[in-house]
Amino acid sequence: MMYRTRDTVRAEEFLMKLTQRFHIIDLGELQWFLGMRILRDRKAKKLWLVQDTYWKKLYSRFELSKLEKRHFKVPRWRDLKEYEREAPAASKKLYLEKVGSLLYGAVTTRPDIAEAASHLSRYSKNPSPIHLDAVDEALLHGYHTRYLAIQYGGDEEPNELSGIPDITVWRPYSLESE
Repeated sequence: MMYRTRDTVRAEEFLMKLTQRFHIIDLGELQWFLGMRILRDRKAKKLWLVQDTYWKKLYSRFELSKLEKRHFKVPRWRDLKEYEREAPAASKKLYLEKVGSLLYGAVTTRPDIAEAASHLSRYSKNPSPIHLDAVDEALLHGYHTRYLAIQYGGDEEPNELSGIPDITVWRPYSLESE
């Protein structure tokens, strides 16, 4: 159960009523929530949400280690074009899984990749091999920056949220195929 510190009395009363009806175990301070790791600095009144384990799972699930040494011949994601031919059903399914995974990361803790994820989702109906390369590169970017966290709280003025102008510049890929 989560509650604000100023609501401690009400929370304890509620918890007492719950324990009379159900078997409840106190797990201590919240460290994980919906697959997101929670880091705190109580003194500075800051909280961070990070999904490093999520990006590790995607790295494994989509076998991204096989792509690490590969040089992508991918235009910047903003310059992608519609695919003229019909993509195989398996490619469509895989692309949807990858884009969906990227979008989930973007909307939960990684607003820096939201624009790229949104743009890549436009090609979900008929992705080309180049679109698949682009989404793989975006997933690799998420993996290699998996320790980035979203911060809440603190006394500072909020920083302006700025997205990545082009995620491909974060990885040292050649523009020529091997």
